[in-house]
Amino acid sequence: MKIIFNHERINIVLLCIHLSCPIRIISLFSIGFNSLVNVLNVTEELIYLFDICFNQNYMIKKGSKLYSIFTNSCPVCHKGEFFKGRPYKGSVRHHCEYCQAKFQKEPAFYQGSYFVAYGLGVMSILASIVGCFVLLPAPDPDYIFAITALVNIFFAPFLYPMSKIIWANMFFSYNKDAVKE
Repeated sequence: MKIIFNHERINIVLLCIHLSCPIRIISLFSIGFNSLVNVLNVTEELIYLFDICFNQNYMIKKGSKLYSIFTNSCPVCHKGEFFKGRPYKGSVRHHCEYCQAKFQKEPAFYQGSYFVAYGLGVMSILASIVGCFVLLPAPDPDYIFAITALVNIFFAPFLYPMSKIIWANMFFSYNKDAVKE
């Protein structure tokens, strides 16, 4: 895939080369969209940046907690799947199919993930409110409420499974020798 950067974005991309991937994505959006061609260029650049971050292990390397969280993989070996079926159902496997690590340390182990889900919910509310003040010139409280409600309705299915895998990563650590071959 050949990516051609236009001249107004090349300086920002080069400036942010050592920063993390989300900061580079925000910098691409902060430049502004002048035409449909620029939107397509930004889309190609985003695909390129996500390819660098996830496929080439630039930002999230195997062995980090973020790798397990964003790939929904086993916190111990990072190979097996953490959830049964779709993660939105929230049902965690009993053990990993590769390293045989048990995901439930005790009965009702994932009850503590409700605190993490609460924190993620508060962060999504605060992010949507700050986003309203940044993106809208003079936000009306009704618009802020409506946008915040829509954002939380959209992100609600992601909060509970994300909280479970974050909770598990607090108690399990990566072991590269865990996979029995």
